[in-house]
Amino acid sequence: MVTMNISAARDNLPEAVDKARTEAVILERYGRPAGVLVSPERYE
Repeated sequence: MVTMNISAARDNLPEAVDKARTEAVILERYGRPAGVLVSPERYE
């Protein structure tokens, strides 16, 4: 799994989506997990 700050993910959304194709991307806010970005295949 890859961890990204929400601000960094917002500023680099295409990169975050590309990473999510192969592994889950944990989105952090204030150093705590706030969400997860995953591919559609993994979601199903």
